[in-house]
Amino acid sequence: MRCDALTRPDLRRRFLHLGMLFCGLCLAPITLAAVGCGAKAQTPIVIFLDGAGGFGYAGAVKQGLRQGGYEGRFEQFVWTSFLAPVDHLVIARAGGRAATLARKIERIRKSDSQGPIHLIGLSAGTAVVVAALQRLDDGIMVDNVVLLSSSISARR
Repeated sequence: MRCDALTRPDLRRRFLHLGMLFCGLCLAPITLAAVGCGAKAQTPIVIFLDGAGGFGYAGAVKQGLRQGGYEGRFEQFVWTSFLAPVDHLVIARAGGRAATLARKIERIRKSDSQGPIHLIGLSAGTAVVVAALQRLDDGIMVDNVVLLSSSISARR
């Protein structure tokens, strides 16, 4: 190989890429040790669904749970259009957001088969919770369901 062969741009790029790869491989264990390589724990989790119009009760519910000693994850599942009449008449009954919630629950359950999953629905959010439960794959279960000021039919 000639000495001037290393001055060719394509060879310099190859050596640069190899150098970057080597540095990355050397630094990866240090970075993982410093930051942690495990995924964030999925459970315990409370998933809260607000009422029609999404009037913002999630903060109060989360605060009450914290005051009561709950230390797990709290997540609000937004399903509304923020237009209460549309939410009541269309979105809560259509099932699209319920199917999304069901898939979310299934992903959490598959990543942690024993961890607690709790659902809280408020008003029209209760319809989405119940519809999501009906859409869960066989064998997928949640631990607790709380329906606050439920706005679903007794037949449901």
